[in-house]
Amino acid sequence: MNLLIVDDEIVTTQVLEEQLDRALLSIDQIYVAYNTSMARDILQKNKVELILCDIEMPKENGIHFLEWVREQKIQTEVIFLTSHEKFEYAYGAVQNGAANYLLKPIDMNKINQALLRVTEKIAWKQKTEEIMNYFVALSSTQDTAEQIEFFFSKANLVALFNKLCNWSVSLAGKIIMALIVWQIGKRLIIWMVKIIVKALGKSDLDVGVARFIGSITKFAGYAILILIVVGILGIPTASLITVFGSAALAVGMSLQGSLSNFAGGILLLIFKPFRIGDYIISGSCEGTVVSIELLYTKLHTIDNKIIMMPNGTLSNSNIINVGAEEVRRLDIQIGVGYQTDLSKAKALLMECLNRKEEIIKDKDVRVIVKSLDESCITLETRAWVANDKYWDTRFELLEEYKKIFDENGIEIPFNQLDVHITK
Repeated sequence: MNLLIVDDEIVTTQVLEEQLDRALLSIDQIYVAYNTSMARDILQKNKVELILCDIEMPKENGIHFLEWVREQKIQTEVIFLTSHEKFEYAYGAVQNGAANYLLKPIDMNKINQALLRVTEKIAWKQKTEEIMNYFVALSSTQDTAEQIEFFFSKANLVALFNKLCNWSVSLAGKIIMALIVWQIGKRLIIWMVKIIVKALGKSDLDVGVARFIGSITKFAGYAILILIVVGILGIPTASLITVFGSAALAVGMSLQGSLSNFAGGILLLIFKPFRIGDYIISGSCEGTVVSIELLYTKLHTIDNKIIMMPNGTLSNSNIINVGAEEVRRLDIQIGVGYQTDLSKAKALLMECLNRKEEIIKDKDVRVIVKSLDESCITLETRAWVANDKYWDTRFELLEEYKKIFDENGIEIPFNQLDVHITK
């Protein structure tokens, strides 16, 4: 197998030529070119299976050189070296089928491993072509009887069987190893997420923050595991990362709303306007916070409904957190007629409040005249109750107010419409 090194830095070419593991990579000949013109001449005169090329050169960059190689239909694999991870270079390399994309400074271990994966790929391709060419030659030969006899000869069958076994063992070994690593990695990720969530749960962090960090850890763990498994199978991970980066950019542009929700979720967990278990009101939605996920916050309403609120919308809206404190003030308004004895009405309402065990007596309990309206005098009772007793206490007091007013002849006015018919 022949290798061509294309780089305008003489020191780099010398280091690569001296430190490449020729025995490991099965390299017979190494050609060196200091610009793309020299590289073209070498490719036109010699068969080169693998090219190691600097992507940034004064006269012509590596992408243009690779495009020329593809136009000439030269069967070779290309690995790029670069000092700057520019998106247009990575995209051009992927578009033109580069085998890998490595960053300088030179790490000979990484370069040897990258070259080994590519040389194994080339070797498999050559073996496949060799077998296919053999059958093509066999079918086109006039001496069919002799070829059939040779094909079924013991020596030929043993040779074919050995080639097939070597190829199968190599491929099967990688698949088995990838499956083992996947299963072990999957269990490690689950175990790691449980440990992190459990440890964060014992700290002062909010439960929602712990779950959110657990979700991020799980996502990152699977991403790393996929790259490891892909590397074991012999697929160049650098090119795969570049493809993922390009895909992520395109997906990000089309999923701006989801990214906004993700950012909103992070803001909610950092600034903590509410916690799991708080009762919040935002716009027309209200309920108890059940969970804060990557993209949505889940609310449980008092009538047993689930509301999924986008984190992006929630983080940019006014949020009323009525469950932030342990107690909450209960304000109830009720109207009475203008002829009503206010002192008596206020005393009756205060009597109802004093009878309720749920009312916190050591806090301010008041009955006031809220406003003088067109058809009634509006009274308001103010008292403090525990958060979890708020709604039950409110409903019970409304019923008791009505009953005690009826028992004492106090009218609650309501709007009436008088119709006069004139003949």
